[in-house]
Amino acid sequence: GLILLRVPDGPVVALSMVCTHWGCDVDWDTKQACVDCPCHGSRFDTTGKVLEGPADEPLPVYPVTETADGIIVQFKPVA
Repeated sequence: GLILLRVPDGPVVALSMVCTHWGCDVDWDTKQACVDCPCHGSRFDTTGKVLEGPADEPLPVYPVTETADGIIVQFKPVA
């Protein structure tokens, strides 16, 4: 699965919702403004970068194109 987020004053980003630590599903933490893994506490920013471990690999990021008709996500990760 994917998490789609609109960065404040920025684009929509698409991140894998599978934590790179043990494969748990991550969630958006609105209070901390980051992606959070409920299993072991890993945190990621909106670029997929690890903010806090135990994960040591970033979340895969998928290319997003916004059009007048909607949002298109390519299912080949860029990172």
